[in-house]
Amino acid sequence: MWAVDHVGHGLTEGELTDAAQIRGLAQNALQLLDIAEAEHPELSFALMGHSLGAATAIAALGAHPQAVRCAVLCGTPKSVTGAADDLADNVIPILAVHGVDDRLAPVDAVREWIGGVPDASLREFEDGGHDLLHEKIHLQVTLSVAEFLDDHMS
Repeated sequence: MWAVDHVGHGLTEGELTDAAQIRGLAQNALQLLDIAEAEHPELSFALMGHSLGAATAIAALGAHPQAVRCAVLCGTPKSVTGAADDLADNVIPILAVHGVDDRLAPVDAVREWIGGVPDASLREFEDGGHDLLHEKIHLQVTLSVAEFLDDHMS
């Protein structure tokens, strides 16, 4: 597993000041993917992003639709207004997982654009909020993601 430590998050200094920086974050993610592929050319890769990471994943997939075999988007922010446009040429399976009770990134926005993205599906979790992987339903979410990855990575 490889992970991007976004500017202003984790150990990376700086501050994410506007949505325009998402394209730069996407380039960082694609650079990390290049490193991973160089180290392990025998492997296939999936992309998963949560919240800001989901926005970053959408931008990365928009720039390079075939960079990975499949993708999982978790808690995609409603500020990602161009997702359907960015993913209009999508050629890989995408699973969006979202909590129905997500107050930081309401699921309604994802419901609006997901239908316009080829080979994309939405799995909603009734008892889930924004941080699905750390909530009481995390095992259900993890199982859904694992099944999706099993179906598309083997």
